[in-house]
Amino acid sequence: MIVELYERLLAAASALSEDSAIRVRAAYEPTGGLGGRIFPPTVKTKSTDAAGYLVEPRYVNGDEVRVVLLDQRQSQANRCEQALLDAVRRQDLFLPHLELATEAEGTAVKITSLEAPHRSRDAYFRDAQNDEGTKFDETEAGTALRQAGSGDLGAYLRLAPSDLVYGVWDSHRKRRIQVKVPRAYTSEMYGVSPSWACVRLGGWTG
Repeated sequence: MIVELYERLLAAASALSEDSAIRVRAAYEPTGGLGGRIFPPTVKTKSTDAAGYLVEPRYVNGDEVRVVLLDQRQSQANRCEQALLDAVRRQDLFLPHLELATEAEGTAVKITSLEAPHRSRDAYFRDAQNDEGTKFDETEAGTALRQAGSGDLGAYLRLAPSDLVYGVWDSHRKRRIQVKVPRAYTSEMYGVSPSWACVRLGGWTG
């Protein structure tokens, strides 16, 4: 079974099959058990400019139902990247990535391309210098990434492959054609048919 799955993934990645995406669906329940209370994140709503929940219609098993978003795509991507970074630091795996080490008011600070908002193209790296005072974009790695484009993203594959999975946008460098790679991985969590009986108490039952 594992061999068959690997061969199918390899064929898809090599554009040798009709598969274009992988979808995984999973059902979860609150830690306290089915029917337990959970707390969706709140956001500012356009209609009232006040805090509210992200509620929208979705089709579940062919039926249109209301759902409340519990964890959005951006948050899910950040969780995956943090898990990868944790695994790298435990030396459970090797994954090429950038790491900026600096000091702020006497405190050591490290930022990696798995944490920065725009990943390897973030202003943190653009404004960084190495020990010799060379700007990052003028180093070998920085130059390779700066010269990469939609026709050849090999530098990203060698230096920051997670950029190609979770997306990257070079919005901090004034280029006529910016590098903008859409995320290939997307994930979200939502609650089906929410009940608002506990809203006044600050909770939500679903």
